[in-house]
Amino acid sequence: MSVCEGYAEAMNSLLISAGIKSYIIDGYGDGGLHEWNLVNIHGSLYHLDATFNDPISAKGNVITHNYFVVNKLIVNDGSMYYQVVKNAIIKKISVFNIRTKSYDTKTYNPNVIAKVLKEITIKNNVSKSLSYSFNYDLNTCVIEILLNYK
Repeated sequence: MSVCEGYAEAMNSLLISAGIKSYIIDGYGDGGLHEWNLVNIHGSLYHLDATFNDPISAKGNVITHNYFVVNKLIVNDGSMYYQVVKNAIIKKISVFNIRTKSYDTKTYNPNVIAKVLKEITIKNNVSKSLSYSFNYDLNTCVIEILLNYK
């Protein structure tokens, strides 16, 4: 268990240093013995598996994270992409990531941000002079958008 044990122990040390209660759990995962962390955040317990959440597999492939699924941040087309960007701007989220199946510069580009801003009215209380940056990671198929609300 040296790989998962190392991850669990390192994560445990980091969490405890940050003042978060963490416990190392022994069990089975992916067909064999495994270790991960049980974390207490505001009185609720969560399983945290740093081994299986490592974004790079042993074969060098990027692994999909549940974060994008749970937060509905995986987009398959332009309309989904537009809606995720629009929702983030209306909620005044400053930094968010979106995962795509592949990168198509005609579909997934920063022009969508300007299009959303043009559509949004005063009732949403979002400045149309919003500044932003757009980055795309070809290895992970993740778009990172940073928004600066004025």
